[in-house]
Amino acid sequence: RRVTTTRIPLSKIVPFYANPPKRTDEDAADLLSLATHIQNGGSLEPISVVRDEVNDVYLNTSGHRRAKASEIAGLTDIAANVTHPRADEDPLEVQKELFK
Repeated sequence: RRVTTTRIPLSKIVPFYANPPKRTDEDAADLLSLATHIQNGGSLEPISVVRDEVNDVYLNTSGHRRAKASEIAGLTDIAANVTHPRADEDPLEVQKELFK
């Protein structure tokens, strides 16, 4: 498998089903603060995703908060380290492996 760094559409990012985000009121305030930071200077680190070519989506492995804050900030794309599974690999299994 190979990894590339590129900008991807936020609309094509799917959260990792085994680690659903848990949101609280405190998290909402923190997300707004992060969104303001991203609006003013961008995200400092790319998120990590696994490319799912069959479903034309990216499976989020790390960076859920940065992706959500970027949406709140009004962005349409985000920098990402994209893992491209080999043809014989299941993207969900690659995502689980990278998440460990």
